[in-house]
Amino acid sequence: MICLHSYLNFVQSLKMTPGGATIQVLPELNPPGWPYVNDGLSAEQKEAWSQLVSSWMQVEITAKNPDGSPLTGGGGIVRTPLAQFFNGTVTAYDTTQPPQTISWTGFPGIVYMISHFSVSTPPFRVRHF
Repeated sequence: MICLHSYLNFVQSLKMTPGGATIQVLPELNPPGWPYVNDGLSAEQKEAWSQLVSSWMQVEITAKNPDGSPLTGGGGIVRTPLAQFFNGTVTAYDTTQPPQTISWTGFPGIVYMISHFSVSTPPFRVRHF
């Protein structure tokens, strides 16, 4: 269940463009596995989860901490905003577009795991690149 405030914000965000595209923001971010996994979360927990993830996204996208100070990375380097990303609960977009597949190679380096079954060595040895 979406709270009335979220629903009203969602309704106010709906806009129709001349080409017929529906431009709107998402009312919330859903937890992983939705709608295929019953996560057992209450409406309040789902709303809190959505707000937390949305705030994390905004920090990364804007490269600013919640207090407005610059976000710093490793070695104290000031991060730049990430213009290639957007938060659908903040930035309206054309929701009539069909979903797109996103491919991602999470671990581009090859990791070798060699199994050893002896008392003198650990069960796995990992070679890092």
